Parts: sequence; structure tokens; C-alpha cells
Amino acid sequence: MSWVWVTTSPLNTPKWELGGCGTISDALAFGGLPSIGDFIPSVITEIWNGSSWATTNSLTIARFGLAGCGSISAALSFGGSTDNIIPVNITEIWNGTSWSTTSSLNIINSNPAGCGSISAALSFGGFDGVLYLSSTEIWNGTSWATTNSLPIARFGLAGCGIISAALSFGGYDGGLYFSETEIWNGSSWATTNSLINGKHTFAGCGSTSSALSFGGDPVGFAKTEIWNGTSWSTTNSLIIPRYGLAGCGSSAAALAFGGCDLIGTSEVNEIWASSSSSFSSSSSSFSSSSSSFSSSSSSFSSSSFSSSWDINTWNPYDKSPNIELMVGNLTAHQTIFDSNDAVRNTIEMSGQKWYWEVKINQNVCGNPIIGISDEFSLLEGVQAGSDINSYVYIGNTGNKMNNGISQSYGDSFTTGDYIGIALDLVNKKVWFSKNGVWQNGGDPEAGTGEAFSIRFI
Repeated sequence: MSWVWVTTSPLNTPKWELGGCGTISDALAFGGLPSIGDFIPSVITEIWNGSSWATTNSLTIARFGLAGCGSISAALSFGGSTDNIIPVNITEIWNGTSWSTTSSLNIINSNPAGCGSISAALSFGGFDGVLYLSSTEIWNGTSWATTNSLPIARFGLAGCGIISAALSFGGYDGGLYFSETEIWNGSSWATTNSLINGKHTFAGCGSTSSALSFGGDPVGFAKTEIWNGTSWSTTNSLIIPRYGLAGCGSSAAALAFGGCDLIGTSEVNEIWASSSSSFSSSSSSFSSSSSSFSSSSSSFSSSSFSSSWDINTWNPYDKSPNIELMVGNLTAHQTIFDSNDAVRNTIEMSGQKWYWEVKINQNVCGNPIIGISDEFSLLEGVQAGSDINSYVYIGNTGNKMNNGISQSYGDSFTTGDYIGIALDLVNKKVWFSKNGVWQNGGDPEAGTGEAFSIRFI
């Protein structure tokens, strides 16, 4: 399985030197500069819902070169520069609706790197207007405290991870583009294997065991590198070379947004996703709907279910012609009102336990249907669940259906809901959850309360 960058819905406002955080399906973009040579920063904040960006409440203080971490419901922005390129130590908290100022960094700092969450974060590196910094600060949910510094002072570096296990990589000190990488163990930094290419004002995401580095200066860098826990290697490049961009997500599912390309400030948004587009005929998960829906997470799971972390996208070669795929095949949209159309996914599922999720982005006709089938189930003109080898959970009633027999099962679901599917191909059972709650008392871990005992595979 290989991954590539795919362009998708752009930011509403072009900008570079912006901050960002979140995941491939839910992200924030904030601050930044609207154009090259214009150092009047922006306060604009945008939210990514997995398919498009929407402008929301602004930062309290306009800044560029700021760092960020957290999620769309609870985020931090810290450091950066205000008008006339003046570094600041400002910290703001996002509560899911609006920003408010809170306890500042101890050191004035522009272009630091950051990682963590709203309750436990790191800020490291940067520039105070005179000196390049090696300082590291820890956020405890209330205030910042200085701790052990980076081995090398620089700004415009990238970072990822959590407060107890983080990576720092790249950067610049006014003369050198650094490729150095360090690992944070919760109390100190240790130098490890370097990036292949030295660069700064780029983006990164992931963890200490699996990370991405993408974009950056020297101008026009499109290169992407992937960290395997020990070393970096080059992989498929960004489609649009950019520096000063923001990024978020994981090494298997990332976003790259904004930045400066070879023409000027950019609103470009790219998704890092699996390049797999072939369909295995043995079996697949599938969804039939009179709505728009997205495959919002990979085949994965905690505990006994599969942890392959392959990107589970909709299959452009195994769908009704009335289904339109978007956002790197992560979102499916039905183009004809009130008809029965379906699409299967790209991953062959056999011989083990699997878990994935589907988000209902928009319920137009009132009856999204999520489930599994074999390769023989029809994808057009027949309601999913009508044949012997399709097993579904129905949105408008909460019923389950197989072989045309509909039975009472769980809660109805609609726009904004996440439907989870646990598929046990060892014991031939399937369960459905709504927003994290297993329906009808089901328990996949215990192997009880399944929605169906399945016949195929």
C-alpha cells in the first residue's frame, strides 16, 4: 500500500505562516499572512469538516508564525509575530466556538514548533527577534514552564507527538537549513537520525513512531519524508510545492493547507491518503445512501481488532454510476434524489477482525444505509440489505436488514453521526455503533450481541 497527496477543497482565504491542528476529517487553520511582502497578520480561523473549510470566530490577536495543537473542540495557539514582525508570547485557547487569551509563554517566540493537547503541550525552538531559540516550554493546562532545551537553537522547525514523546525536526538559524531530528522522552531531547533534506517553515504531523515532514523552504519544496521510528525516507511529494504551510493528522492520513507556492500565497489544501484504487472481489464493506457520506477512518482498532492502518477509501471502480466520489475518494455523494445506489470500499477484508467508521456528512433523502456485502450484491436499483449476503443498518428507522427482512435493532442516524462497524471474520459476526455506542447491547470485544451472524467468507 502506498500513499499520495491529492488536492481537495481549498481554504477560503489564501495565507501562509499560519497555524493548524486536528485530523484529516476535523481540523483548524488560524492566523497567518494574506500575501507575500505584507506583514499584517490575519485573525481568520477556518474549520475543516472532512470535505470543506468554513470561516468561524477569529483569533483574539492577529499573528503569523504561530504554533498550534489540539483538536477542533479544544485547541491552543501560541507564539508568533504581530504587525511589523514583532515576536510575542501570546497564548490563546479555542473552546470549540471561540478563542480567548490565557497564560503566555515565558519567552517571546516566533515560529516555534508545538505538539500535544489543550491540557498538555510542548513549545520548542523559535526566534525572539534577536536570537534563535533552543528553549522548550511545557503547558500543563493552565500555564507554561521552561524545561530542558533543544540541542540546537533554530526557528521554523516542525514537531509532532505528545508531551511525553515528541519529535522535533528541521529548522533554520539565519545561515543553515537544518536536517537535525531530536526525540523528546518526557524530560529531555536526544539527537537521532536526520531528515534527508534540511529545510524550514514546513509542516509535520504524526508521532515518535511514525511521522510525516512535508513542504518547506528552500522555496518550492514539495518533498515529503516519512519517519518510521528510526529514520527518514523520501516518499511521494506534494502536488503544489509550498513553504509556510500548516499540517495536521497522522503519517497515514494527513492534511497540508495554505502556504506560499511559486506564484504567491496559497489556499491549496491537500490530503495524504492511500493510492489504492483496485477492488478485491472477495468481500468488502459498503454503504448505500440517499445522502453524502465519508469513510472517515481507516481499518483499525484498539485491542483485538485489526491495526493495519491502511486508508479505507471508497472504490471508484466498484460503485453505482449515481455515486460521485470526492476528497480523495473519502467522501461519496449521491447525485440522483431518492434512488438506491451504493459504493464499496477498497480494502480486501478476510480472515481477521476489522473496525472502521463512516460519517454522515449530509442526509438529503432521510435514509442512509451502512453495512457489508459480498462482491455479488447489486450497487444500483436495489436497496442494500435486500439480498442474502448484504447486512445493513438503516438510518431512518434504526432497523437492521438482511435478505429483505427488516428487524428492530438500534437508534436511527442522520447528518453528523458516526457509524462504526466491527467485523469479525474469524467468528463471522458484525456489530454497528452510533457515535461510539454499540447498538442493541452489542459487545464486539466479548463477541456478544452481534447485529448479524454472517454467511459469506
